[in-house]
Amino acid sequence: MKGESRPKVSIIVPIYNVEKYLFQCLERIVGQTLSNIEIILVNDGSTDDSQQIAERFVEMDDRITLVNQTNRGLSIARNKGISLAKGDYLTFVDSDDFPFLDYCESMYDHALRSGADGVVARFGNYSEEGKRHSISPIRESQQRAGYEVISWMYFGRLSMSACAKLWKSELVKKEKLIFPEGLFMQDRHFNLQAFYYSEKVAFLDKEIYQRNINPASTMNTVGLKHINDCYKVLNADLNFLLGINKLDKFGFGIYFATFKVLHFIYKQLGQRLFEDQNLLAIYTEKLSGLQFHKQLNKVQLFLLRFMKAGLSYDLRKQRNSPIAFKITLGVAVRYVNWFQ
Repeated sequence: MKGESRPKVSIIVPIYNVEKYLFQCLERIVGQTLSNIEIILVNDGSTDDSQQIAERFVEMDDRITLVNQTNRGLSIARNKGISLAKGDYLTFVDSDDFPFLDYCESMYDHALRSGADGVVARFGNYSEEGKRHSISPIRESQQRAGYEVISWMYFGRLSMSACAKLWKSELVKKEKLIFPEGLFMQDRHFNLQAFYYSEKVAFLDKEIYQRNINPASTMNTVGLKHINDCYKVLNADLNFLLGINKLDKFGFGIYFATFKVLHFIYKQLGQRLFEDQNLLAIYTEKLSGLQFHKQLNKVQLFLLRFMKAGLSYDLRKQRNSPIAFKITLGVAVRYVNWFQ
């Protein structure tokens, strides 16, 4: 950033063994139409050519800072980036994704016009062949208090991903917001806190980010760790809401979203879940031990027990496609649509 003012946006990019995607990702970032940015690359102990690719870009662009560390995980890499960020706003880009060239400019301009602490935009989910399979939901155009947005995240009105979001750096650092270390679904907990502390959140109904479906990514390599992490993130969310005395308002949403993740893990594991008796025993034990907080109302408690029973029934029947849970989930969705 030689000779320039304070950067408008800090882009934090954790890197781990993504040589296949990294060059194009960094090309998109250095080519941003908003030029006054800083780019923080955190190489998390890559063993392929990712570090060499990053170093080539450092030589070409003095807006880039490269930090090399031993492999400690995505959350620690992101948190390192937060600690180094000097921009007015910060955003996260995964190193196997491709932000559009107006990614920073679109969100930054929207943040200035709205005066928002956070901006949520759309991203597309793309196959390796470059075909868009889906686009993240945004069903809102008006600015909202961050407090109002929390339930939307849990019930699917906007994505839980850290991608395609812009946050005021002052807020992130003042509230000491970090990603919980080493956990699958770390984005959800970060976003919960960021939304809660934001006075105003703005929505940009525009696709500005290409999220690639990487077969080697965390979301596509599900195992025992993801089952354990699901419950750890649930407890982290519950403890945060208990601390701010808001569990009665958002607790049902947290459990609802957790069941959807448990269903996702079930489907990803497929037949492997029933062939690995130890894995099946752990999944079943954790599900049966899941208790629901008494601050929820009677209808919500009934629906959560109903969903739990549906998932448990499918486990006993060893179904690759959990039919009973889909039915119970459908009932809960109708409740959400009626009363939330």
